[in-house]
Amino acid sequence: MTFNSPPPEVEEELAALRKAVNGLRAGAADHRRPQALEPSDPAVLAVAKDYDQAMQELTPLGFSSLGDVGEQRKDGSIAVSRWFGHSDGSISGWLGFITTKRGPRLLAFLVTEASGPIYCTSLRGGTGLSLARPPMSVMQTTR
Repeated sequence: MTFNSPPPEVEEELAALRKAVNGLRAGAADHRRPQALEPSDPAVLAVAKDYDQAMQELTPLGFSSLGDVGEQRKDGSIAVSRWFGHSDGSISGWLGFITTKRGPRLLAFLVTEASGPIYCTSLRGGTGLSLARPPMSVMQTTR
């Protein structure tokens, strides 16, 4: 059986897809499981002030902290995220820092359960504010 080469425009589109798949494979191979961190951990203490301030804003809205989790970066440092949930159980999220050209920036990511196995995402920080992503950005998962 012989295969004809795809047209150049298809090869060009496949190149981007191949690059993305290779990146996912490399990330999966290098994945280190997150670990729960104690409040006294130095990595937690380094971000605690910013996370505590954000939680002061979230607490009156019905959110509470679920704890801090650390993930080891390739350089050996620990990236800390603080996970939180809403009292009604329909919203959860995390706080974390992302690196920007202007330095670290606090980011809050929220996942809201809609009807059925559909989840909407909201983002505060990063490159902007997104309180209601359009339907095409809704993640569908199975339970």
